[in-house]
Amino acid sequence: MSGTALRGCWLVGLRGAGKTSLGEALAEELGWAFVDLDERIAEREGKPVGQVLQELGVEAFRSLEHRALMAELGGLKLGRRVLALGGGAVENPDVVAVLEELRLQHGYKGVWVQCPLEELELRIERSGGPSVRPRLVGRSLAEECRLLLARRAGHYARLSDLRFDNPGGRLRDLAGALRARLEALASVGAGPPPHPQA
Repeated sequence: MSGTALRGCWLVGLRGAGKTSLGEALAEELGWAFVDLDERIAEREGKPVGQVLQELGVEAFRSLEHRALMAELGGLKLGRRVLALGGGAVENPDVVAVLEELRLQHGYKGVWVQCPLEELELRIERSGGPSVRPRLVGRSLAEECRLLLARRAGHYARLSDLRFDNPGGRLRDLAGALRARLEALASVGAGPPPHPQA
């Protein structure tokens, strides 16, 4: 695929990185639709996504994520969408295959939303901690964040065309900065760079 226009993007990263809030702000900045995969799952299941994960277990939840993504695929292919994925969705090869199709055939770009681990911990605790989303590795929150980052970093890197620091602050300013970087990336042509930009 060739061309210079940004067609769509997805956001990946650990829980607490700010994918939802940043994604909403970016979609508003671009005048696009925003799709939060966790929110779609919660709507379809009629209960909070953390409860769904706790009841189903991780493996079944990953399958549910893929089904929810497939349900959105028609709209995503039309473009002009900002897609926020759950932190662990990248561990599902079926989800990865859909994202690669969006990248290669529909001009999407991937963004790895990052923030310091200490800030991640604070955000997760403020949002309810394990009462909202259960622990996945049975450790302290700090250790879980470190372990999950180590486990998922390679997936995030492969699925991202750029990395974006989200330390907090004015969402409008952050969204504007991310839009500028995405549009600059799209203007140099299709396809991911050999290594995601730091």
